[in-house]
Amino acid sequence: MNQLPISTVVYLLRDGSGSTEVFLGRKAPKPKAVKRGIAYLRIGYGGDLEAGKDLSPAHCASRELGEESDFTGRPEDMKAVAQIKIIDEAGPRLMLHYFLLRKWSGEPGESDEILDGKWYPLGSLPDDIIPSDTHILPRVLQGEKLIGWMEYATDPDGKLRLVRFELSPVESLS
Repeated sequence: MNQLPISTVVYLLRDGSGSTEVFLGRKAPKPKAVKRGIAYLRIGYGGDLEAGKDLSPAHCASRELGEESDFTGRPEDMKAVAQIKIIDEAGPRLMLHYFLLRKWSGEPGESDEILDGKWYPLGSLPDDIIPSDTHILPRVLQGEKLIGWMEYATDPDGKLRLVRFELSPVESLS
């Protein structure tokens, strides 16, 4: 059985004025982001697990956070909240592991991966986030753990469109 490639995304959280806030930036228009249809969409930090470099998805999320930002976070502080299989026109493409991180250090800044980062109150997420996150983020930010799949298509103009999905709550993630 072929195992799908693993990617990660980590969302930084902080206590803001009156509510918890999440940090989101715009994905820079690098070739891979353009091909995936995610350039300029609001997203957390993350990337692909590298064999021989990452011991686990949490290690990958920690490494990618440090490479893409001035933030640092330890793998043991990454809270696993979702595992979502991503499917496109060619079939299953990757397994995406979502993490929340409350314990981090550093300050926001732009990088060659993430632009225009901002803190958003949980109740006021922007409209231009990756389509899956409109369904996943509100649930995991309220404490749910999720497994499921999401099927995407890319419109002729290169815009990523969520075609259909299934999310199920679970007690724990493996």
